[in-house]
Amino acid sequence: MGSGKRQHVRRLQRGKGAAPFPTARGSGLAYNSRMPVIREDSDPVALTAQADIHRFYVRVILPAMMEFAPAEDIPGFETTDLDVFLESASQHTHNALCYEMRRTFALVLGALFERQLRLWLSGKAPAEAKKIETDTWLGLIGRAKVAVGAPIIPEMADLETLGSVANAVRHGNGRSTTKLLKDAPQFWDQAPKVSKSGWESDLVGNMRISGADLEKYVIAVLKFWHRAGASQVPMAWCPNSAANRQEHT
Repeated sequence: MGSGKRQHVRRLQRGKGAAPFPTARGSGLAYNSRMPVIREDSDPVALTAQADIHRFYVRVILPAMMEFAPAEDIPGFETTDLDVFLESASQHTHNALCYEMRRTFALVLGALFERQLRLWLSGKAPAEAKKIETDTWLGLIGRAKVAVGAPIIPEMADLETLGSVANAVRHGNGRSTTKLLKDAPQFWDQAPKVSKSGWESDLVGNMRISGADLEKYVIAVLKFWHRAGASQVPMAWCPNSAANRQEHT
């Protein structure tokens, strides 16, 4: 380690210098606003996982959601005006892209957290590493609860939903999506309004994940990694994020 880097590390340990995570551009209060220094006993895997999720959210997800904000839904109608038809088709295509992007972000978040979780759990229990690599999502969640010493964690419900959403988006219509429709019907609240009939033939395509949903899942992941030994998570920036100002659904 060079002298400059050592000095930077010492400054961080004394509470000076740049904060451990970057400031989110255009996202309300910065994540750093109340970020404490990195503790010497922090779990390095948990700390890295927490930082990666945060960076992905503020540098990729937030700017993308600001760029692609869905417009108001246009119910089906008949018209002989070509300009009206083209405008309606354009808005419908734009909305479809916006919600497809949000579903994709949920899939990426779920997959990234699952990979991080397998790595962290394998480090905690090397003898169980092979089983951990092939364990189911619910199996991983069960192991995670034991590993952090908290069998009932408030954010676990959001993490379980994130896993279910990611699984549905990954595999398409099937048992996982049908179960998600039963457990979390709010993802399809708008579907009957846009398409009176036949919307259940493409459950994944009609599922709507909002910016608020993505933010909730990110908060749950960050809090989990804090429990696992990463930095404390200040939530002051979340209610004022650009995603919530841009999109309230």
